[in-house]
This record gives sequence, C-alpha cells and structure tokens, in this order.
Amino acid sequence: MELLLRNDGDKAVEIRVNMQIQNQTAPDTTKVTMAAGEKKRVMMGFRAEGPGAHWLRVWIEGDGFQEDNRVALSYLCEPTGDICFVGGQQAGDFGVLPLAFSPAGDGRDTSLVPGFSGLQDLGARIESKKPVLVVLKWSDACALDGKTADLLEAYTRQGGNLLVLPAVAGPEPTGKPPAWLGAGVEALKVLPTALPLAVADGTSEFWSDLRDPVGRVRLSGVYAKQYHPLSLQQEGGYTPLLKADENQVLLAVRGLGEGQVIVSGLAFASRREGIPEWSTLPMQRAFLVMVQPMALGAVSGVVNRNLSLVAGNAPRSLPGKEDEVKISTLVGDQVLWAGPRAQAPVLVREGAYIVRMGKRELCLSVMPSDTEGSGSFITGSKVDAMGETPHAIGDLTSEQDFRDTLARSGAGMELYIPLLLLAIVALLAEGLLGSPVLRRAKGPDDGNKPDGLGGSKADKFSREETV
Repeated sequence: MELLLRNDGDKAVEIRVNMQIQNQTAPDTTKVTMAAGEKKRVMMGFRAEGPGAHWLRVWIEGDGFQEDNRVALSYLCEPTGDICFVGGQQAGDFGVLPLAFSPAGDGRDTSLVPGFSGLQDLGARIESKKPVLVVLKWSDACALDGKTADLLEAYTRQGGNLLVLPAVAGPEPTGKPPAWLGAGVEALKVLPTALPLAVADGTSEFWSDLRDPVGRVRLSGVYAKQYHPLSLQQEGGYTPLLKADENQVLLAVRGLGEGQVIVSGLAFASRREGIPEWSTLPMQRAFLVMVQPMALGAVSGVVNRNLSLVAGNAPRSLPGKEDEVKISTLVGDQVLWAGPRAQAPVLVREGAYIVRMGKRELCLSVMPSDTEGSGSFITGSKVDAMGETPHAIGDLTSEQDFRDTLARSGAGMELYIPLLLLAIVALLAEGLLGSPVLRRAKGPDDGNKPDGLGGSKADKFSREETV
C-alpha cells in the first residue's frame, strides 16, 4: 500500500503512520519525519489471510488536524488462478512471461500458477479446469481447428482472458486466426536502430495501476528492436495500448462478452544468448505491473475495481450498466442496502464497503471529509426545528458573552413565564383546598369531632379506653 503524505505547515514534523489489517490486534507503526512543505511516499506491506473480502485501516498521529487523518480500505483477495501456456516451456516460446506471472512458479507471490499444455490438449484443459488466462502464440492461433477455436471463443465470452503474442523464436505465423478474434499480425519488422515505444491510450483501465497521482501513464526507456505490426479490424473494438509510431500498434485490448482479449505484436524476451532482442519492456519494472491486468482482466464485464469517495456523498459513478446495487459494510457505519443505483444512499462517515452489481464486486473506500473539522453555527434569530416554541439564540462571538452565558446557565435555567404563572396558580389552589376552614366545613356531622379540630383531651382518652 502506498501513501502520499504532504506537510502543509511551515515547520518540520514527526508523525506516526499506523496500519491495522483485519483481525490484527495491534497496528503496525512507522515514524516519518517531514520538512515544511515536503511531500513523501510511504510504502507499507501486508499479506492477505485468504480469499474473500478484507479491510485495513490507516491513520496518522502527530499533526495539527486530526479529523481527516484516517482512511479505511477494502480489497478482494482472489483464489489461486491457473495460467495455461499453450506450447512448450522453452525460452524461445514465451520468454520471461511465465516468470513475470509467478517468480517462484507456484503462485506464492502473485496467486497465479503457470502451466503448459499442447495445442491438441487445449480443449480438454479448458473443460476440466478453467484457467484465468490462456496464452497463445500467433502461429498456434492460425492453426486452430474449428472445434478448438469455438471452444476458446466460448471460454473467453464466459469470462476468460486470452493473450495472443508472437513466439520469441521460430517461424513466422502463416494463415489466418479465427474471425472472432478480430485481429492479426503483419510481417516481422527488424530495425537497424531501436525505436521508442509510447502509450497509445492512457485512459484505458488497463493502465489503472500505472497512473501517477495526476493520472498520467509514463513508460520511460522502452524501445523495440523488432516487432509485428498488429492488424486490427475496425469492428473488433480494440483499444490500442502501445505504439511504435502513429500507425504501428503493438499492443491492444478488447472486451469479448464477459471476458477479455489482448493481442501483442511484441514477444516478451530479455536479451540473452541465442534469443533475438525484441524490446526493453521485459526489463522494466512497469512490465511486472502490466502482466497483472492481462491475467486478471482490465476491461471485461466482471472486473473487480476500486472506488473511493468523500464522506457526505453517494456512490453515483459506478461502472457497468446493472441497475440493482447492493452495498454492505466491511468496517465502519453498518450499511446493508439494496436498490436502484440512482437511489444509492449517502455515506456519511469513513469506512470500507463492498458494492455488488450482478457478478461484479467493487471495493469502495469512504474517506473522511475535511469539513468534519469545521464549526457549524446557527445564524439568524430562529431555529426552524423549534417550531412555535418560544426560544432565543445567543451570539457567542466574544469571550465575555460566552462567559456570561455559562454563568447564567450555572445559576439556573430561565423560566418560561406562562408556565411559571400556571405553577403559582396551582400552588395557591392546593393551599386553599388543604386549609382547616374548608376541611371543617366539609367534615362528617356524626357528633364526633376529628382529632385536632376542637375535641377535648377527655373525649380523646374516653374513646381510647373504649377501644
């Protein structure tokens, strides 16, 4: 997790950054010293406990404004996924791509496990254990029989991901790939001098993890020595990702049903003996980030995404077209809501939520608002909520007014005059009803006088003896 911190003050500060993941009893703390006006990135790592929805909380201590110093994040941990490389395991087939997907080869770092299958076994592999990604060479794509091609199309439309790229070494592809692929490659170009590569469309979701804080995607030091220009059909719906010049597209992506297709004119190989030099891309750190959306989907209809908003707003800009939305809380204010997306409720406090729309799950983080630290005062001489009840509003703009108000409140409450008069009338009435004169006038006429109302001591003693 990467935090971007900024010291807006005019003095150096030492702060503490705390991170607590789900089911963790004590937070991890990092001390950070920041000069006046300095911006600093802080990286904090954590390990998910298992597949499913999880949350973590981050907060800062030691600065001058606490209200907006916390944030909760939700994330989805997917189960381990298989990647099916169609072809051999030699470096001349896929270069460093299997290593980029899984450095250890068993998915311990990326949850992606590469495996290899022959072209003749592809259909059985897809039917028995559906992989998250199928990697196919252009030479094999042009050699697919009708049954295998139909099976691969159905796999992709049902949510699978497909990557088609040149072999690192070997003969050029001959023939045509399936029509539903909507793309092909032209003849190989080998350049005398390496040509710089550029991002063709930085707005694609494919680049979401490579954008800087202001939304730009930059690939520096990426050059190509040889490549196949892509031939993209207009009706294919491809979005260009990488280009060598204005007309040479080398990497493109499209959605197909609920799945995704990525086509490449570059092979991903590093410079080594016996291997032709294609490009410097596999040697860049960005390449490790690029392979993740290839496997997990970047533009498909069921992709999981992250979204954040500021407290006091409703999640209106949700992806997809599903109208029914469900919102549930992972941490924070308890929310369990379902209904049309246009009626999604306002989320008023910081927290982490999961939003479900059909098969799509979205991680929603609600960040605190900076207005939480601002004071809110009543203006005017009337409070609408009080209705017709008489009330007064005092102005506490000066310290002395505030002290006087506290003094009056300590001495007692101001009485409501009509209620005070009513209480006085009630007290007088009670006194009249309990007076001796009225009690004597209304007493029983049985020849005996009540005690204390004129009876003699002799009479009182006589009655006691009789009893």
